[in-house]
Amino acid sequence: MNNVIGQIFTKFSSSYLTKYQPNYDQKKVFNKIVSCKTEELGTRIYTCEECGHKIYTYNSCRDRHCPNCQDYQKEVWINKHKSEILDITYYHVVTTVPAELHAIFYHNKKKMYNLLFKASSETITELCEDEKYLGAKVGITSMIHTWSQKALYHPHIHMIVTGGGIDKYGKWKSSKDDYFLPVKVISRKFRGKLLSLIKEENLNFYGNYEYLNDKKQLNKYLSPLYKKEWVCYSKKPFKNVGKVYEYLGRYAFRVCMSNERIVKITDTHVYFKYKDRMHNNEEKIMKVKGEEFIRKFLMHVLPHSFMKIRHYGLFAGKGRNERISKLQILTKTLKRIEERLDKISLLNKIIGKDVTKCPKCDGQLLLTLQKFKKKPPDIIQNVRKLRNA
Repeated sequence: MNNVIGQIFTKFSSSYLTKYQPNYDQKKVFNKIVSCKTEELGTRIYTCEECGHKIYTYNSCRDRHCPNCQDYQKEVWINKHKSEILDITYYHVVTTVPAELHAIFYHNKKKMYNLLFKASSETITELCEDEKYLGAKVGITSMIHTWSQKALYHPHIHMIVTGGGIDKYGKWKSSKDDYFLPVKVISRKFRGKLLSLIKEENLNFYGNYEYLNDKKQLNKYLSPLYKKEWVCYSKKPFKNVGKVYEYLGRYAFRVCMSNERIVKITDTHVYFKYKDRMHNNEEKIMKVKGEEFIRKFLMHVLPHSFMKIRHYGLFAGKGRNERISKLQILTKTLKRIEERLDKISLLNKIIGKDVTKCPKCDGQLLLTLQKFKKKPPDIIQNVRKLRNA
């Protein structure tokens, strides 16, 4: 797999640093992606025992923002969790915030992302426990995304919610297959919760938004948002229950930009594909300057050690495995005896061929040499030194 994003980062690093100053987390991700699938992170040489053909492979950076590394991480995650699927209806719920809040989020990423998770999960949990709707405690798996198809900053939460839950009598209560929760009810409750949490949180602002450090000014800024309709939606139930975790994994390990979306790189610009949501997901091409592409990509770097996948309700906390076992009994879920795939099997699934076989004669490949990784070069620091020389 070609490290196209890494090539873009290297090519336009100088022009990017002329305009922008990356923070520590962004700098770390930048250097990892540039080094991914290169000799810098270590090399393995495999030799065919039949014909002597050599295969060179390079280690990956394993960073969660790197498009080269997510396919494998996704398959590992799916392989680990697929036995937890219940034979019930599942819903996909999305909560988004208006553009007026984007600056507040960007200035306070970790705090605001935590509040976004909290407001989203509490909205669904409380509505489902209301007898007016379901009257039961549901299970929720949530994940955060911060981008749009054009790589613009757009924080939102994806939730996979069980179509039913445990009622006050300890019994399973299913929702109607064609009905979950009214979207307007979700939107307005989520709006009220998040705005209330923002007002209570100790936030910090700088630059053009420094005036919002004054609580009165912040409340004044937020006030019009109570009258605005926020965009939230609930998709139709999954038709194939067995695909739930594959679908979830696809969302959970998606990154801002994949190598496959890059169409062309010139001396000054990057061209990438995107789906135009306003025109029936029509595929279009976007052209941006190289340094702007890097800025767009790095604005979606999550805070250090931030958990981007979280579980709530029936799926939360200690005792999750035991609870899921009980849920499988209550929902009459057939026990799935699925053997977990090893690393080689997962790689074969991703690549679509047996990675242990020689591509020339189909002989067995043997590991004959392994070079351990060097210290990854600090590309950003090196560029600064050259510019100041």
